Amino acid sequence: METYRKDLPKESANYNVRLAELAAYFTHCNLQPIHLMLSLRSAMAIHYKIKNYKTASSFARRLLELGPKEEIATQVFFFLFSFFFLLFCLKSKFFFP
Repeated sequence: METYRKDLPKESANYNVRLAELAAYFTHCNLQPIHLMLSLRSAMAIHYKIKNYKTASSFARRLLELGPKEEIATQVFFFLFSFFFLLFCLKSKFFFP
């Protein structure tokens, strides 16, 4: 599945959507915890890039449940903080009059 995802043609119209979909599917494979952490980080980054923040935050929460190393956990906490700050700003129109 991962090799298929990497071999997708980059010039197709729905490349990013298909890439995100395959990354999300890959997180549900029965993998060892260290490999699951890698797939969750990859899926989180891909979904964040296409502005699918809610799904990316669910991958971040799943990653934190696995107990990653401190530097990885710090990156995930930073992502979650930025997501919730963005959500707060959009709902309260904090920056947008």
